[in-house]
Amino acid sequence: ALSNAINMTVNPILPVSVSISVNPGSSICAGVSITFTAVPVNGGNNPTYQWLSNGNPIQGETNSTYTSNQLSDGEQISVVLTSNALCTTGNPATSNVITVTVDRNLVVSAVLDINPGATICDGTTTTFTAIVDNGGNTPTFQWFNGANPISGATSVTYTSATLVTGDEIYVRVTSSEACAVGNPANSDTADIIVNPILTVGVSISANTGNVICLGSPVTFTATPLNGGLTPFYQWFNGLNAIPGETASTYASSTLVNGDQISVRLFSSEICTTVNPVSSDGITMTVNPIVPVSVSIVSN
Repeated sequence: ALSNAINMTVNPILPVSVSISVNPGSSICAGVSITFTAVPVNGGNNPTYQWLSNGNPIQGETNSTYTSNQLSDGEQISVVLTSNALCTTGNPATSNVITVTVDRNLVVSAVLDINPGATICDGTTTTFTAIVDNGGNTPTFQWFNGANPISGATSVTYTSATLVTGDEIYVRVTSSEACAVGNPANSDTADIIVNPILTVGVSISANTGNVICLGSPVTFTATPLNGGLTPFYQWFNGLNAIPGETASTYASSTLVNGDQISVRLFSSEICTTVNPVSSDGITMTVNPIVPVSVSIVSN
C-alpha cells in the first residue's frame, strides 16, 4: 500500500540585518530636528523596531524612523530590528551606531569702533571698524548710511573723509558660523556730527591808548574770535610771557617806554585753524613825569 505524498517546502536561512541613516546629518545645531531611518534586510512583512540611545531603549520609539530635536552632543543612536520572516539568523539584529555632534547656538553681534569719533571736524578722515562676536572664520560685511548700502564698503573697516551731519553709519555682519543665531546682525549706529572749521583770531585794546604818563595804570582787553567757551590767554611783553597773566584782561601801572604788549589766545573750539593765535602788539609810549615850577624875579 502506498500512502499519500507530502511535498516539503524548505525555506532558506535568511540573515537578518539593519542599518540606519540620518537626515540632514549627524552634525547639527542645538534644537534642530533630525530623523533616523532604519533600512532592514530580511525583516519580513511586519518587522518590529526598538530605537536605542547610548544603548538604552527610547520609550515609545518603535517605528522604522525616529525623529528628535532634543539630542545631546555625543549621543549615540542605534536600532534593534526583530524580523518576522521565517528561518532567520542573527535575529534580532542591531544596527550601526551614529554618534551625533550637537553644536551650541552662537549669537552674532557687532559694535563699532570709531576713530577719531562720531563728532568730527569738516573733512576729517574717519575710520569705522566692526568688532564682531561669533562672526566665524569668514564673515562678510556690508556698510550702510541710513537705509542705503554704501557701494564697495564690504570689509571689516570703512573709511570716509566726506561725512556730513546727519549721516547714520552702521554695518551688517553675516557670520560664517554653522550655528549662528540672529544672523545677519546689524551693529549699533553712529550718528555723525560734522563741525565747521573755525578761524581763530584775537585783538587787544588799551583803555588809555598807547600814550601814557609814567606810572599811569593801563588795562588791556583781549577780544577773541571763535575762542570757544573756555579760552585761555597768555599775555606778553615783547617776546617774554608775563607770569600769571592768563585772563582776558591785563592791567599794569609799571609800563616803561617801548613796552610792546600782546596776547596769545588758545581757543577751546574743537575745529579751528591757526590755534593758538597771537594778537598784534601795542607799543607803549610812556612819557616821564616832568616837575612843573615857577619862580619870580624883581626888577
